[in-house]
Amino acid sequence: MPNKISMPLASWESLKKIIRAYRQVDSHEKPTVEDVAKYAGMLRPVVSANNNFLREVGIVNEGENKLSALGLRLSDCLALENDDLIAEALQDVVRANSVLNQFVGIVRARGEVKTELLRGEIALASNLADRTKQPSATKAILDMLQEAKVLQVNDDIVRPAAPVPIRLSDMLANFPAEVRTTDRDAAPLSESKRVKTDGDKDVQLARIPLPLGPSRLAYIQLPDKWESKELPKLIKILQIALGDDSET
Repeated sequence: MPNKISMPLASWESLKKIIRAYRQVDSHEKPTVEDVAKYAGMLRPVVSANNNFLREVGIVNEGENKLSALGLRLSDCLALENDDLIAEALQDVVRANSVLNQFVGIVRARGEVKTELLRGEIALASNLADRTKQPSATKAILDMLQEAKVLQVNDDIVRPAAPVPIRLSDMLANFPAEVRTTDRDAAPLSESKRVKTDGDKDVQLARIPLPLGPSRLAYIQLPDKWESKELPKLIKILQIALGDDSET
């Protein structure tokens, strides 16, 4: 049985308004729920009814009417209206909460589930016996997980969201400009490597940066007329050359 979680009693769109309103009172020394409600353009009981959920998922701090670090990041991404940044911030929220993680895990484990089944799991996790509140409360959770790009709902079927391909240009974004180019006909570090072939012609070798982590780059130098079909052979040679010598 899933762990318990308080259910939101408003739509996901309304929850986002509340989160943005919390951002506006962050500079107040002791903001009140009434302050948040005024910025959100909602009645105070509406904000209060959703505070338990926002606190339990780590968006609002316990014991005060202020956003957590996760909540601040999410609110700033919402203000930018950048879908990818919003999804990344929400993914951090999901990862930090065991119950939200369980909902995603159910779908990933089974490949796909009926929407009603997952809504039942959500209702069960909240002891939400009032069927009049179930559709809106469970939909808010589903909409949140969809915007996080961890689940997708189509034709009453919930599936894991397709992973977003990681582009080399994105991986290099935090590195200095001089190492970001991946053009094989250019020298990424203003360093031109040329060798002599049997025909005594200069051939420029491609030197490609490979990001291993923050501020950690490795480089690989490919020969002229490199072909993608050579990749498996290259990987095998790298494993032999750089692998653990103790392995047999």
